[in-house]
Amino acid sequence: MDETNIREVVLKILRERIGNIKENSLEIKFIQTFKDKYDIYGKFENNEGFFEFTIILEDNKLRRFHVNMIMPKNVKSEIENKVKIKD
Repeated sequence: MDETNIREVVLKILRERIGNIKENSLEIKFIQTFKDKYDIYGKFENNEGFFEFTIILEDNKLRRFHVNMIMPKNVKSEIENKVKIKD
């Protein structure tokens, strides 16, 4: 499986488990392979917030899936508004 196929598989899994995600926000940070096992770590966002995920595929089957919300969207906008530099 090459990196393009991994991205497509990850998108498919995320859509099935999470639902709506912004495809262009998907960032695969780490891929570790050994024989037919793939450990994949990355980040994405959707309308609710920013997330990180871990997916483990073995023999093309999903063995582990874990998602954490890093930050809700409204928190990011509040922080950006509070730290704006005033001209």
